[in-house]
Amino acid sequence: MLRKTLASMVALSMMVGLAACGSSAGGGSGATTAATTAAATEAPAPAGEAPAGASPTFKIGYNYFGSASYTLMTLANNSGDTLKALDVEYIASDDKFSLEQLVTDVENMIAAGCDGLVLWLPTDTLYATVTEMCKEAQVPFVLNDKLPMDESLIAQISENPYFVGAFGVKNAQYGVALANYVLEQGWKACFITSSNVGDVSDTERMDAFKGIFEAAGGKVFTELHASSSDEALPQIEDALTAYGEQIDFIYGVGGDFGNAACSALENYKGGESGLKVITTGIDQGTLDNFDAGTIAMVNGDYFVNGIVSVIAMVNYLEGNHLVDASGKSPWIYNTASIDINADTNAVFRKVFTQRLCYSDDELRNMTYAYNAGFKYADLEAAIMNYSFSDRVAAAVKAGVITADEAAGAGVK
Repeated sequence: MLRKTLASMVALSMMVGLAACGSSAGGGSGATTAATTAAATEAPAPAGEAPAGASPTFKIGYNYFGSASYTLMTLANNSGDTLKALDVEYIASDDKFSLEQLVTDVENMIAAGCDGLVLWLPTDTLYATVTEMCKEAQVPFVLNDKLPMDESLIAQISENPYFVGAFGVKNAQYGVALANYVLEQGWKACFITSSNVGDVSDTERMDAFKGIFEAAGGKVFTELHASSSDEALPQIEDALTAYGEQIDFIYGVGGDFGNAACSALENYKGGESGLKVITTGIDQGTLDNFDAGTIAMVNGDYFVNGIVSVIAMVNYLEGNHLVDASGKSPWIYNTASIDINADTNAVFRKVFTQRLCYSDDELRNMTYAYNAGFKYADLEAAIMNYSFSDRVAAAVKAGVITADEAAGAGVK
């Protein structure tokens, strides 16, 4: 039945929108670090009670949609590096940008005896299929980073007895922050380059941006849509020919499209047009383009949900089911956005891209095994406090950067 359902989904899909936004450069190899235990065979236990059949060691599986994407690999590496820091055995599965392979990978992780799964699912059509697989196999799961918005689907997943939690972002916040930034610069006109029409993440960002920018008198000359940066590049070049003299900036909705805009500007007026690019989607390319002077601002959450989702699952398997005030597994959509500009770029790299933004000790302190007093309120506080300044201050305390470096990035 699952295969028949999947066949129709695969026929419709292939390159779906990627995740919300970025992560750590190392780790995530899929290597294991501890002894295997059998998968859980009972429904999740109430908060504070050990899951039936749980043992001192366990194995967690997580998937990533494809290794060719910096964006997806940073999310995956955040999960893998967190599991390494906690000395938890894990399986990492590369879905190779295939919905059919994703379902197969989930089946294989269940068959391999994973006690819990951390899942990234790219389309709404997959949620019911994959979460039902977890229910049938009696394996708990967390939804990681990309979450459904349909209320009926959320309700259905919430009723699944193996649902442990969901952690993602509201993509609109990225568009709001970028709109406010360009208005502060006095910029009044642009064009937009984005992924294919209908991508949920990019549509939310773009609509939020336009709502604020156009209400303040800003003009968007055209919206360009493409399935990849290679496809976007000639579109952007044509738009520069048509509108380059009339715009102040280009909005690349997603790092790939921001980087494509930077590439187009290198060849426009000999690279001396003075036009800037803003984008959501922190990756190596966008950070490097600060050095070239073409990126003015980039924002994203740097895929901290890859860390948070693992913390929730580890706590559950340790017997500490983190539930909200109503006693239910939580849905959290409000991971904060981090805004990066030329002044903060160097420190951001040191604190976020060259290491996990949390130390091993910080991660361990968020688990029941190391901190028996850790509760949902503590996890929620960690998510609410997540910010550039919070992580930079912690990095100073840990000796990763100096106080002078932090001050140079605006963190006292």
